[in-house]
Formats: sequence, structure tokens, C-alpha cells
Amino acid sequence: ELLRGGQITTVSDVYSLGVLFYEMLTGRNWPEARDSGDSARLSDLIPSSARLNAIVAKATQPDPEDRYQSADALALELEAYLNLSIA
Repeated sequence: ELLRGGQITTVSDVYSLGVLFYEMLTGRNWPEARDSGDSARLSDLIPSSARLNAIVAKATQPDPEDRYQSADALALELEAYLNLSIA
């Protein structure tokens, strides 16, 4: 949003959290991933990560309306993933 001159909101922070999550999971820098065409493609980098891929993809959608609308919503999704992984 900042680069496009849009309004910075909590949803902008969700995007940043998604980028950080991607980088933590993959060990790759987000801009490098974007340049190579595989941004948010965790399923290619971490086995059995389709759900994580979906979480990162939603958090980093270009359109803010398509992202999680709060950090709490993102956290709930991650907690649900962890609870299913442990069970």
C-alpha cells in the first residue's frame, strides 16, 4: 500500500507478518522469492505444507480486502494449523 500511495492499516501489518512468516519457514528473502516467481510457494519448499502455503498466500494478497483482516485472525489460523498438526 505504501508503494502505491494507499492507506496503511492493520491489514498492511498482516502482509508484513505473512512476509516474515514466509522468510522464517523458507530461509529465503521475500524479494528474492518474488523475483524468481515462487513467492508464497511453500509447498515447493517444505513437504506437506499446502495449508501453510494457503495461510501465507492469504496474508500476502496484493489486494488488502483479500487478506486476513487482523493479526488476530492470522494468529487464529496458525493456531488451528498447529492444533491439527499436533493431533
